[in-house]
Amino acid sequence: EQGVVIVEPGDGDFLKATIRFARLSALPTVIARVRRVFDLTADPEAIAAHLMEDPALAPLVAARPGLRAAGAWDGFELAVRAVLGQQITVVAARGLAGRMTAAYGEPLGAGVAAVEGLTHLFPTPERLASADIAAVGMPRSRARTLTALAEAAVRDPALFAPRRSLEEAVARLRDLPGIGEWTAQYIAM
Repeated sequence: EQGVVIVEPGDGDFLKATIRFARLSALPTVIARVRRVFDLTADPEAIAAHLMEDPALAPLVAARPGLRAAGAWDGFELAVRAVLGQQITVVAARGLAGRMTAAYGEPLGAGVAAVEGLTHLFPTPERLASADIAAVGMPRSRARTLTALAEAAVRDPALFAPRRSLEEAVARLRDLPGIGEWTAQYIAM
């Protein structure tokens, strides 16, 4: 089901979420996902107390109390973006992701397309597994990596599920051509 979630900083220590879905029954699932992506169930005081025990981290935690690393809405999209970002700038990787989404993503429905700048959903693993990804302007080796990643996600829909151990997740990702230790660790994080 298509919908839009816009999350922005609030005027204080909070986030402002705007959620647009046709079915009200989707709301609890969407809220749970937003909470997970922004790690809103974490206890920042307990985390800070633990991290402050490390002499290198203590001043960083003190300077930015409660700072959390945002997660990803979709593990497959995060993995694709990690591969796209290998050895190029963030701006260039974002451009590739945009071209790939325009070429292989599903167009948004009329009710969703009203949000400025959004035209397509990110491509599914099934769509990318059968697409000529290199046609959007990337090296064939990177396109082969993305195809292998998409094929792996089709074979194992739980490939990016958070219940795997870190070691297992990294090992499974490193088994794919073109995904090294750094990229696998980044995706697993």
